[in-house]
Formats: sequence, structure tokens, C-alpha cells
Amino acid sequence: MAIACGHCGASHDTVAEVRSCTGTRAPEASLFDEPSYDEASLGEPLDLVLAPDSAPLGAESGASSLVEPVAGDLAVLAGPEELGRALVVGPGQAAPAPWADAPRFVVDAAVVAAVGELVGRLQARWVKRRRYVVELAVDLPTGPTERDDTEPWRLKPSFAFPLDQLVHLVWANAVDLRNASAPTFGPRSMALSAGATTSATADIALADGQDAWCDGGPLDVELARRLGTPLLPAPNVGRLEPFGLTPPTADLAPDQMAAVAHRGGPCRVISPAGSGKTRTLTERARHLVRDQRLSPGALGLVAYNKRAADEMGERLGDTRGLDIRTLNSLGLAILTG
Repeated sequence: MAIACGHCGASHDTVAEVRSCTGTRAPEASLFDEPSYDEASLGEPLDLVLAPDSAPLGAESGASSLVEPVAGDLAVLAGPEELGRALVVGPGQAAPAPWADAPRFVVDAAVVAAVGELVGRLQARWVKRRRYVVELAVDLPTGPTERDDTEPWRLKPSFAFPLDQLVHLVWANAVDLRNASAPTFGPRSMALSAGATTSATADIALADGQDAWCDGGPLDVELARRLGTPLLPAPNVGRLEPFGLTPPTADLAPDQMAAVAHRGGPCRVISPAGSGKTRTLTERARHLVRDQRLSPGALGLVAYNKRAADEMGERLGDTRGLDIRTLNSLGLAILTG
């Protein structure tokens, strides 16, 4: 007996096929897809806290007092100030000149749950692209480690796993200097693995000979314009595709165009029925993929019901690789991993 599927609207022969259905359109594979895992691999949550210091738990400890000259490849890895790259060092390790005025956060293993405060302070700097130094005295996990068995409907909209957030804020846009003789920057390493070559004046050199920077910070096409050098956002590093700088060209009203051209970060658009919300949303997706050349696998479009999802799929038929889901499909995908 066929089973109706809430993901794609079609039917499947088994429950397993329904659970594994990806929705109305399969997303393009992405270097930054969340890793798969089972419950047995989750382990116990790791409690992290700022080590006891002159500053209270979760507070900035002021500018780093340990400074050494910057030299060699590290000078390139530091990148322009606008990129706001963080630095990870070991206990007591000196921080080089580009991070001399950056606050230093010490992360140590402990049983006191002060991760949330630390996450808030790091995120405030990450979003604004301000350098910071993380003195790491414990190995952070490389994949999801936290779980919460609370009924999903009881969780607040602001719910998040603070340890997973911490891992992201420590590593997403940070240079690892713990091995001082061989500093690394994650996005650059991924680009080199994908076929890019090294450059003496930027992170990498592309196949056409252009120097380029790799970026693990917030998506911001305006930053790419200001740098004057190709910039590869995190979702594009694996395919060596810089940000596109072409503005949107759709025939839209000024307020709709403002939403389509939003530079990045959260944006809430409130409008009544029949005001063009679906068109604005689909043009935003088309602009990100076509004009800014963002990897389609980094986008997710959500509709209230199957009819609306189908409409978005039809309007974006010329833009491959997008993941278009209904609210129910998205919720089920999150709950089933």
C-alpha cells in the first residue's frame, strides 16, 4: 500500500522511503553540509567555561598582553582587517601583532555552565568582524555533541545548543596558531584541497591567476566589493567560486528590491496577502545563486504548504540545486536528522 509523503507530495512504498525523502527538490551537495551521526556517537555534553581570571566568567580579558612579531605565511593568513579573522592559540601562547589589540578569551574544561555568556560575546565580535583571540586549553568536538529531549513544541524560538555555537565561533573564521611553525586557516586549507594554489599576497590563487581571499565570516557582498579582491564565502570554498558582484535586475517595487538585495544576516519582511511575497522570496534566491554565485546547497526555501512550495519550484525552475520545503517537511527533516 502506497504511503503519502509530506516531503514531496507523492507516495512511497515504505516508511523508510518517506523518512529519507529530501523534499520537492534535492539540494546540491555542499562542502558545508551538516555531518550525519547517530545517537550512540553523541556522547556526553562537554562543559566549557572561561578559566578563572581577573575578569568575571564570560567577560573579555582585555587586549592580549602576549605579543610576538608576525612573519612569513602568518602575515598573509591574518588577512585584511575588514575580514575580522580570529586567532586560536594554546595556553600561554603569544599572539602576533595583528591580534595585539584584540580581546583574549580563555576556554578551559570545567563543570560550570558559562558557555552561553561566552558565546554571546564571541558572536557579537564575529558578526561585526572584529578580531579576537581564543586561548584553547581543551579539544573542542568536531561535530554535534549536544542533545535535548524536551518536546520540540516546548522550546523557545531562541533555543540553541551553546556548545555547537561555540565550536562554530571558535573555528569558522579563525587562524589556528597552536602549531606556531605551521599556522592554518580552515577555509584556505579547504580551497587548497579543492585545487587552488598558494599566493604570496592573499589566501589563494584561482585557476585564472587572480588572487583571492577565503572567508568564514557572515555573508556580506558589500565587503567583497570593498576589498577589491575576489572573496570566496564559506559555502563556495569547496568549488572555488568567488562572490559575484552583479546587482539584482528583476522588475520589482523599491521595497521588494530592498529585500532581494539585502546584504546578509537576518531580515524580516512583513507584508499582506497578494503583495508579492513569493516573488520577492524567489527573486532573492535567484539573486543569491545567479548574481552573487552563492552555492545553491547553502540555501533553503520554506513554504507554508505543498501548493506554495510547488509554486516556488516552478518560478525557480531555471535555478538548479535549491532545497524547497514545506514547514512540515522541514520540521520532520530536523527531527529525524
